[in-house]
Amino acid sequence: MKKNYAFKTLLLLPFVGFLFISNSNGYTSSSITGSPGDGGTSCTQCHGGGNFSASASVTSNIPGSGYQVGTTYQITVTANSPNATKRGFQLTAENANNIKVGTFSASGNAQLLSGGKTVTHTTLGNTATSWTFDWTAPSSDEGTITFYSAVNNTNGNGATSGDQVVTATLEVQPTLSAESVFSQSFKMYPNPAKNTFKLNLPQNITTAQVVVFDVMGRSLAQQTVTESNNSIDISMLQSGNYIVSIATDLGIATKKLVKK
Repeated sequence: MKKNYAFKTLLLLPFVGFLFISNSNGYTSSSITGSPGDGGTSCTQCHGGGNFSASASVTSNIPGSGYQVGTTYQITVTANSPNATKRGFQLTAENANNIKVGTFSASGNAQLLSGGKTVTHTTLGNTATSWTFDWTAPSSDEGTITFYSAVNNTNGNGATSGDQVVTATLEVQPTLSAESVFSQSFKMYPNPAKNTFKLNLPQNITTAQVVVFDVMGRSLAQQTVTESNNSIDISMLQSGNYIVSIATDLGIATKKLVKK
């Protein structure tokens, strides 16, 4: 009988450890921001049952003209839940292909996870209502980048019950004032275009996935481009400015398109 109790105790140890790292007073070591790259997983996998009428926001000092490659910006996650006792968060940044991009640095009430690709609160930081940290844009143009954040608002009981999880996102575009060297290797014409435009691939690239976004980051047209099939139909688009994302095995290029 004693051996049976010992066996049951051993079975419970992993579960107890799981509760310890995911309870409302601490943080988990896994990336669970709710982003597509995280499989849509967020703190709701463990926490729930509470209602603080909570909301959250992600803000930055990235200008409206867009991010510039290699430039460092401040990102702030804010929890709006005055009736919660403690709070925690996670945030990551991903491109249109759900790949984590950029580099985070954090101190004070925030720290890094997943090799620096995700930011979360510290143990002492779970009494804060906002967390600010740095993000350095990638060295090459990644097109539209989305920041995904999950915020856990808790009752502070040390367990996973009675908590409310909310999510928030922030989309940013690359600056349209300058193109990276990689982007310049793609020749796009005519531009401005009326019904179609063509994209010439550089010699070392045979295939590209082309997506046309509006300035709000919405995907409106997409096509696989090769050397022999390089014409993209945009006849359905309204006149205005668009962003063309060109995804290849060597990276992602972004170009500005004007529709007549």
